[in-house]
Amino acid sequence: MCGICGQISYNRKSIDEKLVGRMCRSLEYRGPDDEGIYINSDSDAMSSGINIGLGHKRLSIIDLSSAARQPMSNEDNTLWITYNGEISLLSKII
Repeated sequence: MCGICGQISYNRKSIDEKLVGRMCRSLEYRGPDDEGIYINSDSDAMSSGINIGLGHKRLSIIDLSSAARQPMSNEDNTLWITYNGEISLLSKII
């Protein structure tokens, strides 16, 4: 089972990247295969006032490639997600 963590600031305060990194490393036992961190830029928060940091410790089970690294985004990097789970019958969906 993967490990996920995050930090949200609703008052334009910057995310502490070192803190998100420490939270992620504390979940080492949950996912020893990979680690990823996403911190939105302060310019992204200017319009919404919200800053977000996401962390992910990966336990590779289905997709062992780097294409499944997390956190992951859509094509234009406007949406980000980190999650723990798998999609059943993926080969029939795609």
